[in-house]
Amino acid sequence: MKRLRSCWREHRNTCILVIILFAGFFLRLFYIGNIPGNSTLFSDESFAGYEAYSFLHYGYDSMGYVRPVYLYTWGSGMSVMQSYCMIPFVALFGLTTFAVRLPQAVLGCITLVAFYFLAKRIRNEKFALVATFLLAVMPWHVMMSRWALDCNFLPGFLVIATLFLLKGTEDSRWLPVSMLFYGLSLYCYAAAWPVMPIIVLGSVIYLLAVKKLKPDRWLLLSLCILLILTIPLILFILVNMGYMDEIRSGFISIPRLSHFRDNELSMSPGAVIKRMYDTLSMFVSQDDGRVTDVTPMFGLYYKFSYLFIIPGMACSVYSGIREKKRYPLETVIWIQLFSGAILGGLIEVVFSRINIIHIPLIYFCAVGVYELIEYFGGKMKYLAVLLYTASLIAFLGYYVTYYDDQFAVITHHGMQDALEYCVSTEKEDTTIHVISGTNYPDILFYMKFPTDEYIRTVKYTESVDSNLGPLSFGNVDYSCVINDRLPESVNPDDSYICNHDDDEGIEFMRKNGMTLQYFDYIVVGDFSK
Repeated sequence: MKRLRSCWREHRNTCILVIILFAGFFLRLFYIGNIPGNSTLFSDESFAGYEAYSFLHYGYDSMGYVRPVYLYTWGSGMSVMQSYCMIPFVALFGLTTFAVRLPQAVLGCITLVAFYFLAKRIRNEKFALVATFLLAVMPWHVMMSRWALDCNFLPGFLVIATLFLLKGTEDSRWLPVSMLFYGLSLYCYAAAWPVMPIIVLGSVIYLLAVKKLKPDRWLLLSLCILLILTIPLILFILVNMGYMDEIRSGFISIPRLSHFRDNELSMSPGAVIKRMYDTLSMFVSQDDGRVTDVTPMFGLYYKFSYLFIIPGMACSVYSGIREKKRYPLETVIWIQLFSGAILGGLIEVVFSRINIIHIPLIYFCAVGVYELIEYFGGKMKYLAVLLYTASLIAFLGYYVTYYDDQFAVITHHGMQDALEYCVSTEKEDTTIHVISGTNYPDILFYMKFPTDEYIRTVKYTESVDSNLGPLSFGNVDYSCVINDRLPESVNPDDSYICNHDDDEGIEFMRKNGMTLQYFDYIVVGDFSK
Protein backbone atom coordinates (compact mmCIF):
# COMPACT_ATOMS: atom_id res chain seq x y z
CA MET A 1 0.00 0.00 0.00
CA LYS A 2 2.83 2.39 0.88
CA ARG A 3 4.48 1.60 -2.41
CA LEU A 4 1.25 2.41 -4.27
CA ARG A 5 0.91 5.70 -2.42
CA SER A 6 4.50 6.55 -3.17
CA CYS A 7 4.02 5.68 -6.84
CA TRP A 8 0.84 7.79 -6.98
CA ARG A 9 2.61 10.79 -5.45
CA GLU A 10 5.52 10.43 -7.84
CA HIS A 11 3.43 10.02 -11.00
CA ARG A 12 0.25 11.75 -9.86
CA ASN A 13 -0.08 14.26 -12.69
CA THR A 14 0.71 11.63 -15.31
CA CYS A 15 -1.97 9.32 -13.91
CA ILE A 16 -4.52 12.16 -13.84
CA LEU A 17 -3.69 13.02 -17.45
CA VAL A 18 -4.12 9.39 -18.52
CA ILE A 19 -7.53 9.25 -16.80
CA ILE A 20 -8.63 12.51 -18.46
CA LEU A 21 -7.47 11.39 -21.89
CA PHE A 22 -9.03 7.96 -21.53
CA ALA A 23 -12.37 9.55 -20.62
CA GLY A 24 -12.04 12.10 -23.42
CA PHE A 25 -11.19 9.44 -26.02
CA PHE A 26 -14.11 7.31 -24.85
CA LEU A 27 -16.55 10.23 -25.17
CA ARG A 28 -15.41 10.87 -28.73
CA LEU A 29 -15.03 7.32 -30.03
CA PHE A 30 -17.71 5.25 -28.29
CA TYR A 31 -20.45 4.22 -30.73
CA ILE A 32 -19.20 6.84 -33.20
CA GLY A 33 -20.92 5.05 -36.08
CA ASN A 34 -24.31 5.18 -34.39
CA ILE A 35 -24.53 8.33 -32.25
CA PRO A 36 -25.75 10.87 -33.15
CA GLY A 37 -28.61 10.09 -35.50
CA ASN A 38 -28.81 6.34 -34.98
CA SER A 39 -26.17 5.78 -37.71
CA THR A 40 -27.74 8.35 -40.08
CA LEU A 41 -25.54 11.07 -41.57
CA PHE A 42 -26.17 14.75 -42.08
CA SER A 43 -26.11 15.59 -45.80
CA ASP A 44 -22.77 17.41 -45.62
CA GLU A 45 -21.30 14.34 -43.95
CA SER A 46 -22.72 12.13 -46.70
CA PHE A 47 -21.29 14.36 -49.40
CA ALA A 48 -17.82 14.49 -47.82
CA GLY A 49 -17.85 10.71 -47.44
CA TYR A 50 -19.04 10.14 -50.99
CA GLU A 51 -16.30 12.38 -52.35
CA ALA A 52 -13.72 10.38 -50.36
CA TYR A 53 -15.20 7.20 -51.87
CA SER A 54 -14.93 8.80 -55.32
CA PHE A 55 -11.30 9.83 -54.81
CA LEU A 56 -10.43 6.35 -53.55
CA HIS A 57 -12.06 4.31 -56.29
CA TYR A 58 -12.09 6.66 -59.28
CA GLY A 59 -9.40 9.26 -58.68
CA TYR A 60 -11.76 12.21 -59.04
CA ASP A 61 -14.76 13.74 -57.27
CA SER A 62 -18.43 13.66 -58.24
CA MET A 63 -17.86 16.46 -60.76
CA GLY A 64 -14.83 14.79 -62.34
CA TYR A 65 -12.16 17.03 -60.77
CA VAL A 66 -8.83 15.34 -60.00
CA ARG A 67 -7.40 16.38 -56.61
CA PRO A 68 -9.43 19.61 -56.35
CA VAL A 69 -8.28 22.27 -53.90
CA TYR A 70 -11.95 22.87 -53.04
CA LEU A 71 -14.95 20.61 -53.58
CA TYR A 72 -17.65 21.65 -56.06
CA THR A 73 -20.34 20.03 -53.89
CA TRP A 74 -23.73 21.79 -53.80
CA GLY A 75 -22.45 24.19 -56.47
CA SER A 76 -21.32 26.61 -53.77
CA GLY A 77 -18.53 24.30 -52.65
CA MET A 78 -17.21 22.67 -49.52
CA SER A 79 -13.73 22.46 -48.01
CA VAL A 80 -11.76 19.42 -49.12
CA MET A 81 -9.45 18.48 -46.24
CA GLN A 82 -11.88 16.24 -44.40
CA SER A 83 -12.70 14.22 -47.52
CA TYR A 84 -9.00 13.63 -48.18
CA CYS A 85 -8.53 12.49 -44.59
CA MET A 86 -11.46 10.10 -44.91
CA ILE A 87 -9.88 8.17 -47.79
CA PRO A 88 -7.81 5.68 -45.73
CA PHE A 89 -10.73 5.08 -43.38
CA VAL A 90 -13.12 4.42 -46.27
CA ALA A 91 -10.50 2.08 -47.74
CA LEU A 92 -10.34 0.16 -44.45
CA PHE A 93 -14.00 0.13 -43.38
CA GLY A 94 -15.94 0.83 -46.57
CA LEU A 95 -18.34 3.69 -47.18
CA THR A 96 -20.04 3.62 -43.78
CA THR A 97 -21.07 6.11 -41.13
CA PHE A 98 -18.28 4.77 -38.93
CA ALA A 99 -15.62 5.40 -41.58
CA VAL A 100 -16.92 8.91 -42.30
CA ARG A 101 -17.03 10.04 -38.68
CA LEU A 102 -13.91 8.30 -37.40
CA PRO A 103 -11.38 10.84 -38.78
CA GLN A 104 -13.14 13.69 -36.98
CA ALA A 105 -13.29 11.68 -33.75
CA VAL A 106 -9.60 10.78 -34.01
CA LEU A 107 -8.72 14.42 -34.62
CA GLY A 108 -10.79 15.35 -31.57
CA CYS A 109 -8.69 12.95 -29.50
CA ILE A 110 -5.44 14.31 -30.93
CA THR A 111 -6.66 17.82 -30.13
CA LEU A 112 -7.00 16.89 -26.46
CA VAL A 113 -3.36 15.78 -26.35
CA ALA A 114 -2.15 18.83 -28.30
CA PHE A 115 -4.20 21.17 -26.09
CA TYR A 116 -2.56 19.70 -22.99
CA PHE A 117 0.94 20.37 -24.28
CA LEU A 118 -0.11 23.80 -25.57
CA ALA A 119 -1.53 24.83 -22.18
CA LYS A 120 1.50 23.37 -20.39
CA ARG A 121 3.87 25.35 -22.58
CA ILE A 122 1.97 28.58 -21.99
CA ARG A 123 1.53 28.21 -18.21
CA ASN A 124 2.37 25.02 -16.31
CA GLU A 125 1.50 21.34 -15.89
CA LYS A 126 -1.26 21.79 -13.30
CA PHE A 127 -2.99 24.35 -15.45
CA ALA A 128 -2.66 22.05 -18.46
CA LEU A 129 -4.51 19.30 -16.57
CA VAL A 130 -7.34 21.70 -15.76
CA ALA A 131 -7.53 22.90 -19.38
CA THR A 132 -7.50 19.38 -20.83
CA PHE A 133 -10.16 18.20 -18.41
CA LEU A 134 -12.45 21.08 -19.37
CA LEU A 135 -11.97 20.54 -23.10
CA ALA A 136 -12.60 16.81 -22.63
CA VAL A 137 -16.00 17.36 -21.00
CA MET A 138 -17.28 20.44 -22.88
CA PRO A 139 -20.46 19.70 -24.90
CA TRP A 140 -19.20 21.67 -27.90
CA HIS A 141 -16.06 19.60 -28.35
CA VAL A 142 -17.79 16.28 -27.66
CA MET A 143 -20.49 17.05 -30.23
CA MET A 144 -18.07 18.49 -32.77
CA SER A 145 -15.79 15.46 -32.53
CA ARG A 146 -18.71 13.16 -33.35
CA TRP A 147 -20.05 15.15 -36.33
CA ALA A 148 -18.12 15.01 -39.63
CA LEU A 149 -18.84 18.51 -40.88
CA ASP A 150 -16.03 19.89 -43.04
CA CYS A 151 -15.44 22.97 -40.86
CA ASN A 152 -15.03 20.86 -37.73
CA PHE A 153 -11.49 19.98 -38.80
CA LEU A 154 -10.34 23.59 -38.37
CA PRO A 155 -10.05 23.89 -34.54
CA GLY A 156 -7.93 20.76 -34.25
CA PHE A 157 -5.53 21.84 -36.99
CA LEU A 158 -5.20 25.29 -35.37
CA VAL A 159 -4.41 23.82 -31.95
CA ILE A 160 -1.72 21.57 -33.46
CA ALA A 161 -0.28 24.44 -35.52
CA THR A 162 -0.21 26.75 -32.49
CA LEU A 163 1.47 24.09 -30.35
CA PHE A 164 4.30 23.68 -32.85
CA LEU A 165 4.58 27.44 -33.23
CA LEU A 166 5.20 27.78 -29.50
CA LYS A 167 7.59 24.82 -29.57
CA GLY A 168 9.40 26.81 -32.22
CA THR A 169 10.15 29.48 -29.63
CA GLU A 170 12.63 27.03 -28.10
CA ASP A 171 13.70 25.15 -31.22
CA SER A 172 13.18 26.81 -34.60
CA ARG A 173 13.15 23.46 -36.36
CA TRP A 174 9.53 23.00 -35.25
CA LEU A 175 8.38 26.07 -37.17
CA PRO A 176 8.04 24.33 -40.57
CA VAL A 177 5.68 21.81 -38.93
CA SER A 178 3.65 24.67 -37.50
CA MET A 179 3.32 26.44 -40.83
CA LEU A 180 2.48 23.15 -42.52
CA PHE A 181 -0.55 22.77 -40.24
CA TYR A 182 -1.48 26.44 -40.54
CA GLY A 183 -1.38 26.03 -44.31
CA LEU A 184 -3.42 22.84 -44.26
CA SER A 185 -5.97 24.50 -41.98
CA LEU A 186 -6.83 26.77 -44.91
CA TYR A 187 -8.22 23.66 -46.63
CA CYS A 188 -10.40 22.88 -43.61
CA TYR A 189 -12.81 25.81 -43.75
CA ALA A 190 -13.00 28.72 -46.16
CA ALA A 191 -15.06 31.03 -43.92
CA ALA A 192 -12.00 31.56 -41.71
CA TRP A 193 -9.81 32.76 -44.58
CA PRO A 194 -10.38 36.51 -43.89
CA VAL A 195 -8.84 36.26 -40.41
CA MET A 196 -6.20 33.58 -40.95
CA PRO A 197 -3.52 36.21 -41.79
CA ILE A 198 -4.25 37.83 -38.43
CA ILE A 199 -3.92 34.52 -36.60
CA VAL A 200 -0.73 33.37 -38.32
CA LEU A 201 1.17 36.54 -39.12
CA GLY A 202 -0.09 38.30 -36.01
CA SER A 203 1.26 35.49 -33.83
CA VAL A 204 4.59 35.37 -35.66
CA ILE A 205 5.07 39.15 -35.53
CA TYR A 206 4.21 39.22 -31.83
CA LEU A 207 6.64 36.41 -31.00
CA LEU A 208 9.37 38.16 -33.00
CA ALA A 209 8.64 41.43 -31.19
CA VAL A 210 9.02 39.85 -27.74
CA LYS A 211 12.11 37.99 -28.94
CA LYS A 212 10.58 34.54 -28.56
CA LEU A 213 11.26 33.78 -32.21
CA LYS A 214 14.41 34.39 -34.19
CA PRO A 215 14.36 35.55 -37.83
CA ASP A 216 16.47 32.60 -38.97
CA ARG A 217 16.45 30.20 -41.91
CA TRP A 218 13.86 27.96 -40.24
CA LEU A 219 11.39 30.82 -40.01
CA LEU A 220 12.06 31.70 -43.65
CA LEU A 221 11.54 28.07 -44.69
CA SER A 222 8.32 27.98 -42.65
CA LEU A 223 6.90 31.04 -44.36
CA CYS A 224 7.81 29.56 -47.75
CA ILE A 225 5.88 26.39 -46.86
CA LEU A 226 2.89 28.52 -45.86
CA LEU A 227 3.10 30.50 -49.10
CA ILE A 228 3.27 27.35 -51.24
CA LEU A 229 0.17 25.95 -49.53
CA THR A 230 -1.63 29.27 -49.95
CA ILE A 231 -1.00 29.69 -53.69
CA PRO A 232 -3.60 27.11 -54.89
CA LEU A 233 -6.28 28.85 -52.82
CA ILE A 234 -5.28 32.26 -54.14
CA LEU A 235 -5.71 30.82 -57.64
CA PHE A 236 -9.07 29.39 -56.55
CA ILE A 237 -10.24 32.85 -55.51
CA LEU A 238 -9.00 34.38 -58.78
CA VAL A 239 -10.77 31.67 -60.79
CA ASN A 240 -14.05 32.19 -58.98
CA MET A 241 -13.85 35.98 -59.20
CA GLY A 242 -13.60 35.63 -62.98
CA TYR A 243 -9.95 36.59 -63.46
CA MET A 244 -8.89 33.14 -64.68
CA ASP A 245 -10.34 30.06 -66.30
CA GLU A 246 -10.75 27.02 -64.10
CA ILE A 247 -7.84 24.60 -64.01
CA ARG A 248 -8.31 20.91 -64.75
CA SER A 249 -5.27 18.68 -64.87
CA GLY A 250 -4.15 15.21 -63.95
CA PHE A 251 -2.27 16.62 -60.96
CA ILE A 252 -4.52 19.29 -59.43
CA SER A 253 -7.85 20.95 -60.17
CA ILE A 254 -9.13 24.41 -59.33
CA PRO A 255 -12.87 24.41 -60.03
CA ARG A 256 -15.09 27.34 -60.85
CA LEU A 257 -18.17 27.04 -58.66
CA SER A 258 -21.67 27.78 -59.91
CA HIS A 259 -22.03 30.13 -56.96
CA PHE A 260 -19.03 31.73 -55.20
CA ARG A 261 -20.02 32.76 -51.70
CA ASP A 262 -18.02 35.98 -51.58
CA ASN A 263 -21.27 37.88 -51.02
CA GLU A 264 -21.50 36.30 -47.57
CA LEU A 265 -18.63 38.53 -46.47
CA SER A 266 -19.84 41.96 -45.43
CA MET A 267 -17.52 44.94 -44.84
CA SER A 268 -20.05 47.75 -44.36
CA PRO A 269 -19.84 49.28 -40.84
CA GLY A 270 -23.55 48.87 -40.18
CA ALA A 271 -23.58 45.19 -41.13
CA VAL A 272 -20.39 44.52 -39.15
CA ILE A 273 -21.81 46.12 -36.00
CA LYS A 274 -25.10 44.24 -36.34
CA ARG A 275 -23.37 40.92 -36.90
CA MET A 276 -21.06 41.45 -33.94
CA TYR A 277 -24.07 42.25 -31.77
CA ASP A 278 -25.88 39.13 -33.03
CA THR A 279 -22.76 37.06 -32.38
CA LEU A 280 -22.42 38.38 -28.83
CA SER A 281 -26.12 37.72 -28.15
CA MET A 282 -25.79 34.20 -29.49
CA PHE A 283 -22.80 33.46 -27.27
CA VAL A 284 -24.53 34.89 -24.21
CA SER A 285 -27.46 32.50 -24.75
CA GLN A 286 -25.15 29.70 -26.01
CA ASP A 287 -27.82 28.81 -28.57
CA ASP A 288 -27.82 29.44 -32.32
CA GLY A 289 -31.06 27.60 -33.00
CA ARG A 290 -29.37 24.73 -34.85
CA VAL A 291 -29.79 21.24 -33.43
CA THR A 292 -26.57 20.10 -35.04
CA ASP A 293 -24.44 22.75 -33.33
CA VAL A 294 -25.60 22.88 -29.74
CA THR A 295 -28.10 21.56 -27.21
CA PRO A 296 -30.02 24.58 -25.86
CA MET A 297 -30.32 22.98 -22.43
CA PHE A 298 -26.56 22.69 -21.88
CA GLY A 299 -25.09 25.22 -24.30
CA LEU A 300 -21.61 25.16 -25.76
CA TYR A 301 -19.62 25.00 -22.54
CA TYR A 302 -22.37 24.56 -19.93
CA LYS A 303 -24.03 27.88 -19.31
CA PHE A 304 -22.45 28.46 -15.91
CA SER A 305 -18.95 28.44 -17.45
CA TYR A 306 -19.09 32.19 -18.08
CA LEU A 307 -18.62 32.49 -14.32
CA PHE A 308 -15.11 31.18 -15.02
CA ILE A 309 -14.47 32.50 -18.55
CA ILE A 310 -14.90 36.19 -17.70
CA PRO A 311 -12.71 36.08 -14.55
CA GLY A 312 -10.21 33.99 -16.50
CA MET A 313 -9.93 36.66 -19.17
CA ALA A 314 -9.57 39.31 -16.46
CA CYS A 315 -6.80 37.32 -14.75
CA SER A 316 -5.00 36.94 -18.07
CA VAL A 317 -5.15 40.70 -18.69
CA TYR A 318 -3.97 41.38 -15.13
CA SER A 319 -1.00 39.05 -15.48
CA GLY A 320 -0.11 40.69 -18.77
CA ILE A 321 -0.30 44.28 -17.54
CA ARG A 322 0.48 44.24 -13.82
CA GLU A 323 2.80 41.25 -13.66
CA LYS A 324 4.99 42.20 -16.62
CA LYS A 325 3.67 39.53 -18.95
CA ARG A 326 3.96 36.62 -16.57
CA TYR A 327 2.70 34.35 -19.35
CA PRO A 328 3.97 36.03 -22.54
CA LEU A 329 2.90 33.19 -24.84
CA GLU A 330 -0.73 33.63 -23.77
CA THR A 331 -1.05 36.55 -26.16
CA VAL A 332 -1.23 34.03 -29.00
CA ILE A 333 -4.53 32.78 -27.53
CA TRP A 334 -5.79 36.36 -27.35
CA ILE A 335 -4.92 36.85 -31.02
CA GLN A 336 -7.10 33.85 -31.92
CA LEU A 337 -9.92 35.13 -29.71
CA PHE A 338 -9.86 38.57 -31.32
CA SER A 339 -9.70 36.97 -34.77
CA GLY A 340 -12.83 34.98 -33.95
CA ALA A 341 -14.57 38.15 -32.78
CA ILE A 342 -13.62 39.94 -36.01
CA LEU A 343 -14.90 37.01 -38.05
CA GLY A 344 -18.18 37.26 -36.15
CA GLY A 345 -18.60 40.74 -37.60
CA LEU A 346 -17.77 39.74 -41.15
CA ILE A 347 -19.99 36.69 -41.74
CA GLU A 348 -23.46 35.49 -40.79
CA VAL A 349 -22.63 33.43 -37.74
CA VAL A 350 -23.69 30.08 -36.40
CA PHE A 351 -21.46 28.28 -33.92
CA SER A 352 -19.96 25.89 -36.45
CA ARG A 353 -18.96 28.77 -38.73
CA ILE A 354 -17.08 30.61 -36.00
CA ASN A 355 -15.46 27.60 -34.42
CA ILE A 356 -12.03 29.26 -34.19
CA ILE A 357 -13.29 31.12 -31.12
CA HIS A 358 -14.27 28.11 -29.00
CA ILE A 359 -10.80 26.85 -28.06
CA PRO A 360 -9.70 30.31 -26.78
CA LEU A 361 -12.88 30.64 -24.70
CA ILE A 362 -12.38 27.19 -23.19
CA TYR A 363 -8.75 28.13 -22.51
CA PHE A 364 -9.83 31.21 -20.56
CA CYS A 365 -12.44 29.13 -18.75
CA ALA A 366 -9.53 26.97 -17.61
CA VAL A 367 -7.65 30.10 -16.51
CA GLY A 368 -10.63 31.11 -14.37
CA VAL A 369 -10.98 27.67 -12.78
CA TYR A 370 -7.23 27.36 -12.21
CA GLU A 371 -6.91 30.78 -10.57
CA LEU A 372 -9.81 30.01 -8.25
CA ILE A 373 -8.16 26.74 -7.27
CA GLU A 374 -4.89 28.57 -6.63
CA TYR A 375 -6.65 31.24 -4.55
CA PHE A 376 -9.03 29.09 -2.49
CA GLY A 377 -6.94 25.94 -2.27
CA GLY A 378 -7.46 22.24 -2.96
CA LYS A 379 -11.14 22.06 -2.00
CA MET A 380 -12.05 24.26 -4.95
CA LYS A 381 -10.39 21.69 -7.22
CA TYR A 382 -12.74 18.94 -6.07
CA LEU A 383 -15.74 21.26 -6.34
CA ALA A 384 -14.86 22.14 -9.96
CA VAL A 385 -14.37 18.47 -10.88
CA LEU A 386 -17.69 17.56 -9.25
CA LEU A 387 -19.53 20.42 -10.97
CA TYR A 388 -18.30 19.59 -14.47
CA THR A 389 -18.54 15.82 -14.03
CA ALA A 390 -22.16 16.08 -12.87
CA SER A 391 -22.91 18.39 -15.80
CA LEU A 392 -21.24 15.95 -18.19
CA ILE A 393 -23.33 13.03 -16.90
CA ALA A 394 -26.53 15.07 -17.36
CA PHE A 395 -25.44 16.15 -20.84
CA LEU A 396 -24.62 12.58 -21.90
CA GLY A 397 -27.98 11.36 -20.67
CA TYR A 398 -29.64 13.92 -22.93
CA TYR A 399 -27.22 13.47 -25.86
CA VAL A 400 -27.59 9.70 -26.25
CA THR A 401 -31.39 9.77 -25.94
CA TYR A 402 -33.40 12.88 -26.85
CA TYR A 403 -30.67 14.52 -28.92
CA ASP A 404 -29.94 11.31 -30.79
CA ASP A 405 -33.62 11.12 -31.75
CA GLN A 406 -33.65 14.79 -32.83
CA PHE A 407 -30.63 14.24 -35.03
CA ALA A 408 -32.26 11.14 -36.53
CA VAL A 409 -35.30 13.23 -37.50
CA ILE A 410 -33.37 15.98 -39.29
CA THR A 411 -31.14 13.42 -41.06
CA HIS A 412 -34.16 11.38 -42.22
CA HIS A 413 -33.32 8.13 -40.50
CA GLY A 414 -34.59 5.17 -42.48
CA MET A 415 -33.43 6.40 -45.88
CA GLN A 416 -30.72 3.75 -46.13
CA ASP A 417 -33.17 0.95 -45.40
CA ALA A 418 -35.69 2.48 -47.79
CA LEU A 419 -33.18 2.61 -50.64
CA GLU A 420 -32.01 -0.93 -49.94
CA TYR A 421 -35.65 -2.05 -50.10
CA CYS A 422 -36.17 -0.26 -53.43
CA VAL A 423 -33.04 -1.79 -54.92
CA SER A 424 -33.94 -5.29 -53.69
CA THR A 425 -37.40 -5.13 -55.31
CA GLU A 426 -36.49 -3.29 -58.51
CA LYS A 427 -37.43 -4.73 -61.85
CA GLU A 428 -35.87 -4.07 -65.22
CA ASP A 429 -35.89 -0.38 -66.18
CA THR A 430 -37.36 0.58 -62.80
CA THR A 431 -36.89 4.10 -61.46
CA ILE A 432 -36.69 5.34 -57.86
CA HIS A 433 -38.62 8.60 -57.59
CA VAL A 434 -37.62 10.77 -54.63
CA ILE A 435 -40.52 13.01 -53.69
CA SER A 436 -39.10 14.32 -50.40
CA GLY A 437 -37.20 13.20 -47.32
CA THR A 438 -33.57 13.43 -48.33
CA ASN A 439 -30.84 15.30 -50.18
CA TYR A 440 -29.20 13.71 -53.18
CA PRO A 441 -25.77 13.19 -51.49
CA ASP A 442 -27.51 10.83 -49.06
CA ILE A 443 -28.74 8.77 -52.01
CA LEU A 444 -25.27 8.67 -53.56
CA PHE A 445 -23.78 7.66 -50.22
CA TYR A 446 -26.26 4.97 -49.19
CA MET A 447 -26.44 3.45 -52.68
CA LYS A 448 -22.65 3.67 -53.10
CA PHE A 449 -23.53 5.02 -56.51
CA PRO A 450 -20.69 4.52 -59.03
CA THR A 451 -19.11 7.93 -59.57
CA ASP A 452 -18.39 7.36 -63.24
CA GLU A 453 -22.03 6.42 -63.84
CA TYR A 454 -23.19 9.45 -61.88
CA ILE A 455 -21.08 11.82 -64.00
CA ARG A 456 -22.19 10.09 -67.21
CA THR A 457 -25.94 10.07 -66.46
CA VAL A 458 -26.59 13.10 -64.25
CA LYS A 459 -28.87 15.83 -65.59
CA TYR A 460 -28.89 19.21 -63.87
CA THR A 461 -31.40 22.03 -64.00
CA GLU A 462 -30.74 24.65 -66.66
CA SER A 463 -30.63 27.47 -64.13
CA VAL A 464 -27.77 26.73 -61.77
CA ASP A 465 -28.01 28.43 -58.37
CA SER A 466 -26.09 28.18 -55.11
CA ASN A 467 -27.65 24.81 -54.33
CA LEU A 468 -26.85 22.79 -57.41
CA GLY A 469 -29.10 19.76 -57.62
CA PRO A 470 -29.58 17.02 -60.21
CA LEU A 471 -32.89 16.31 -61.90
CA SER A 472 -31.87 12.68 -62.24
CA PHE A 473 -28.94 10.29 -62.28
CA GLY A 474 -28.88 6.61 -63.16
CA ASN A 475 -32.20 5.09 -62.13
CA VAL A 476 -32.95 7.86 -59.61
CA ASP A 477 -35.46 10.59 -60.43
CA TYR A 478 -34.82 13.61 -58.19
CA SER A 479 -36.82 16.14 -60.20
CA CYS A 480 -39.72 16.21 -57.72
CA VAL A 481 -37.44 17.64 -55.04
CA ILE A 482 -35.76 20.11 -57.41
CA ASN A 483 -39.03 21.35 -58.91
CA ASP A 484 -41.05 20.97 -55.68
CA ARG A 485 -43.86 19.04 -57.31
CA LEU A 486 -45.36 15.55 -57.34
CA PRO A 487 -44.80 13.11 -60.23
CA GLU A 488 -47.05 13.75 -63.21
CA SER A 489 -47.75 10.02 -63.64
CA VAL A 490 -46.95 6.69 -62.01
CA ASN A 491 -45.30 3.55 -63.31
CA PRO A 492 -46.22 0.24 -61.64
CA ASP A 493 -42.60 -0.92 -61.90
CA ASP A 494 -41.23 2.13 -60.06
CA SER A 495 -40.76 3.01 -56.38
CA TYR A 496 -41.60 6.32 -54.74
CA ILE A 497 -39.97 7.76 -51.61
CA CYS A 498 -41.12 10.57 -49.33
CA ASN A 499 -40.70 11.85 -45.79
CA HIS A 500 -42.98 10.46 -43.09
CA ASP A 501 -44.57 13.89 -42.48
CA ASP A 502 -45.07 14.68 -46.18
CA ASP A 503 -48.84 14.38 -46.11
CA GLU A 504 -49.20 15.39 -49.75
CA GLY A 505 -46.68 12.80 -50.91
CA ILE A 506 -48.27 10.00 -48.84
CA GLU A 507 -51.72 10.92 -50.10
CA PHE A 508 -50.40 10.82 -53.68
CA MET A 509 -49.14 7.28 -53.11
CA ARG A 510 -52.41 6.14 -51.59
CA LYS A 511 -54.55 7.67 -54.33
CA ASN A 512 -52.53 5.76 -56.91
CA GLY A 513 -53.09 2.46 -55.11
CA MET A 514 -49.54 1.94 -53.85
CA THR A 515 -48.55 -0.23 -50.92
CA LEU A 516 -46.79 1.86 -48.27
CA GLN A 517 -43.67 0.60 -46.53
CA TYR A 518 -42.49 2.57 -43.46
CA PHE A 519 -38.79 2.87 -42.58
CA ASP A 520 -38.72 5.08 -39.50
CA TYR A 521 -38.99 8.62 -40.94
CA ILE A 522 -39.16 7.52 -44.59
CA VAL A 523 -42.07 6.04 -46.53
CA VAL A 524 -41.75 3.97 -49.70
CA GLY A 525 -44.69 3.50 -52.04
CA ASP A 526 -44.75 0.78 -54.70
CA PHE A 527 -46.97 -1.85 -56.29
CA SER A 528 -45.35 -4.86 -54.64
CA LYS A 529 -48.71 -6.24 -53.52
